[in-house]
Amino acid sequence: MMFNIKSLLPSKKALFLMFVGLMACGIAYGGYMYYQHYQSRLFRKAKALQEISEYTEAISVLKEHLIRNPKDLDAKIYLAQLYSTQGNHGKCLEILDRVYSEANKAGEQQMSRRVISLKRWDLATFANALNDSGTIKMKEGDLKKARELFQQAWDLWRKWMFPVALDTIEPATEADEWQFEFYISPLLSDIVLTYWLEGNYRQAKEELTNAFVITRSQDIRRKFPALVQKDFARKLEELASKEFDKENYKLARIHWTEATECYSAASGYISFEDQTVPRLKYNCALTYFNEGDFQQGRKALSDLSMEFPDYQPQKIKEMLEDTKTVLFWQKEEAICRKAEKAFGEKRWSDVRVYCREAISYLLKSGIKEDGEEICRLNYNIAIAYYNDFKYKEAKEVFDKLQETKPNYNAEKVKELLAELREKGY
Repeated sequence: MMFNIKSLLPSKKALFLMFVGLMACGIAYGGYMYYQHYQSRLFRKAKALQEISEYTEAISVLKEHLIRNPKDLDAKIYLAQLYSTQGNHGKCLEILDRVYSEANKAGEQQMSRRVISLKRWDLATFANALNDSGTIKMKEGDLKKARELFQQAWDLWRKWMFPVALDTIEPATEADEWQFEFYISPLLSDIVLTYWLEGNYRQAKEELTNAFVITRSQDIRRKFPALVQKDFARKLEELASKEFDKENYKLARIHWTEATECYSAASGYISFEDQTVPRLKYNCALTYFNEGDFQQGRKALSDLSMEFPDYQPQKIKEMLEDTKTVLFWQKEEAICRKAEKAFGEKRWSDVRVYCREAISYLLKSGIKEDGEEICRLNYNIAIAYYNDFKYKEAKEVFDKLQETKPNYNAEKVKELLAELREKGY
């Protein structure tokens, strides 16, 4: 018997058609849900593989997912992140650029902003990896390769500043300023340093002069050259100290002199210790004395005294008046450098030994116990006791320091003595 829809009553006919329609919709919906479940299954599988560090397999599964669902922007972003995890930053950035374009066409502004954030993060990660490689090459003495890696990193940072069109970038944030100070400016100073270490001082100074950056932050743009100069000066200080210890006094003087000029150029834009410039000028004067050129040494000290009359006036006066005194100061300076190194390495017992030895030379040179330099060394002895958990001895030195010169670092000494009293000393 054949079924004939025409023989049905109108009401039953309508009911039948509705039933057929619902069945068709159900089948279609079921197919769609199965398709979606299959797609999400691949996505979930990729994430599971990523969690066990099977990145190559995860990428393969995610690509299969995208072949079936090419408009899944979230999956594309995840794929980009997988490539970044593998260290394939070039592929990561390529995918992110594609997603950004697709998101813009679809009017998905939130997705566009997300891509910009991810792109900047990957650019910074890539740049830092190149910078680390460059630092290793510089330590190995391969300055040309180091400079090449640093410059590649600098190119990435410039893209980081403006990852897309200028009119879509928001003003620099506090986090951006942190990146400029602790990552970007040190990178530029490293490029300068590669030329300096080659002995190409002219090119180094030229690179330093041209250290500028275009950002949407007027404040960063204004002080960026000073940040580079400050970082370069700090690196020159380290070089100079090493050369001085090796008795390469002329080279140490070259480094300290340039560091002084860099700090002077940076002043007014960024802050650093007030004693930095006179301290370096004093170090330069010492190089002359160590070379036996007392005439140039005295001239350098005299110029220092005129320019910075408040910088260790008693010490400089003694050195200008008595050549024998200079010899004591030279020995004191050498021992103080050993004390600083021991302090950095947390060898507290050695710190105390070196500081006491330095004090003995200062006393022989005619400096009184309340002299600024002797007070500084006694303070360091007390701190070395404190850091070594020898609180009773630390309190004794702090008490003596207060008696000898009550106004020396008075606030900090008072604070530490209060802490020691709380500990029962």
